[in-house]
Amino acid sequence: AYRDTIGVVATDDQDERAGFSSHGAHSTLAAPGVNIPCLDSDTGTFSLSSGTSLATPHIAGAAALVLSVNPWLPATTVRQILSLTADSKDAGNGWDIDTGYGRVNLHSAVTFQPSDMWGKITEPRWYDFVQPNFDVHISLGGQDLQYYYLEIGVGVDPSDWNIVITGNRANNDRRVRVPWKAGYPEEITLRLRFWDLNGTMLEDRIFVRMEPDLPNHVG
Repeated sequence: AYRDTIGVVATDDQDERAGFSSHGAHSTLAAPGVNIPCLDSDTGTFSLSSGTSLATPHIAGAAALVLSVNPWLPATTVRQILSLTADSKDAGNGWDIDTGYGRVNLHSAVTFQPSDMWGKITEPRWYDFVQPNFDVHISLGGQDLQYYYLEIGVGVDPSDWNIVITGNRANNDRRVRVPWKAGYPEEITLRLRFWDLNGTMLEDRIFVRMEPDLPNHVG
């Protein structure tokens, strides 16, 4: 999936990933995609169909409805709100490789009251190749932004996170160097989490890979 898009996973009526649905590091959100009633425009009759192409319109419609009540939101924030308000199967991490942040929850997304804050990892890009001691650029803003963490985790679905930097609204546009520590595999995850005064948190994350033919540790 491209960096600023939403990777959609199809689920069944048990909220389990459908066997035909692609999944992985690109998984952002899940939506129903099994036995979905579809109208045949030629015959005017309904039939049941399955596929990720049946799940994707649920997410597109949810994004449109969020924008209908908050038309000033940038696309990145819409994606983050949908992710935050999704029904996650992994309450501890908030993201898993099967369904991303979880099944979209339309009511929670549309009724969510967004703060005047935004944040994004702008460099490196999604699934870029990086070298040891690579630079990360983060950009944040908004009057309600209070503080943020930039964290790093090993692999695509980290169970543990290490804080790279923390900051507040006074230093919200930074470029930092991330040491590639011994033991890191070919893939790592960067996670930017940021909060407002009320404790509401949004998140941006990317996955990067080590440049081929380089040792996987700092020399």
